[in-house]
Amino acid sequence: MSPRRSLPRLVVYVLLLVFVLLVIAPLAWLYLSSLKNGVEMYSVPPTVVPVHPTLQNYGQLFGDASFRSGFLNSLIVSAASTAVALALACPAAYAFSRYLMRGASMILFFVLVVRMFPPITFSLPFFLALQRLHLINTRIGLVIVYLSFQMPLAIWLLQSFFREIPTEIEDAARVDGLSRTGILTRIILPLSLPGLAVATIFSFLLAWNEFIYALILTRTNAAQTIPVVVSGWISIFQILWGKMTAAAGLYVLPALLFISLVQKGMLKGLVHGGVKG
Repeated sequence: MSPRRSLPRLVVYVLLLVFVLLVIAPLAWLYLSSLKNGVEMYSVPPTVVPVHPTLQNYGQLFGDASFRSGFLNSLIVSAASTAVALALACPAAYAFSRYLMRGASMILFFVLVVRMFPPITFSLPFFLALQRLHLINTRIGLVIVYLSFQMPLAIWLLQSFFREIPTEIEDAARVDGLSRTGILTRIILPLSLPGLAVATIFSFLLAWNEFIYALILTRTNAAQTIPVVVSGWISIFQILWGKMTAAAGLYVLPALLFISLVQKGMLKGLVHGGVKG
């Protein structure tokens, strides 16, 4: 290979390496900091690699009942809200992509308008509504609130994928006797696995990382999620950096595992679509 051709490739590799380092460096610093003791955590100048690594922070973390309940609440609320959001968004997105009713584009626009407002805008209406329903400080209340921003995003993503599927496939299915529900569940959704994977990932991460609503609508460990629990470790007297870094390190793992599992389905869908094409 001539030097003239290899130089652009070398530049690309260097840029990719820099990008990977920028992504990995914060995670590496996080996990290395979680292995430091209290003295080394505040040492000046700071040490990158702990001189005396310890699992003391993780031991304190697992012994904290608020962390265990918060972690469980985050898993339950995120998984439940994502499942319900996709179950409701799929037929809605299919309707937007297939039924050319008057005002459909305007309705879809208003669905997306919800995503344009900051979460704090709806905090008071949600609080008053859940208070009347006696759902303050409950997982069900959080699931209902999270649906308000998960569903619009899922509908917007899925309807664009559904539009790309030829209507001739549905016509052939109707000739074979399939109903609209059967067409959606047995043809449209299997052909839209990449879109479903993307909508699932974004919906789950929105709920997993949400803080404002969880802070306002929960009061005790019965429903508080991990972001709220960890925020309580910051006070005017001290900041529990050891527990916070250990909690952050553990909190990242389920999201990474979930994304890796869903990505496998997305890749299978892409390959399946390519073979069928």
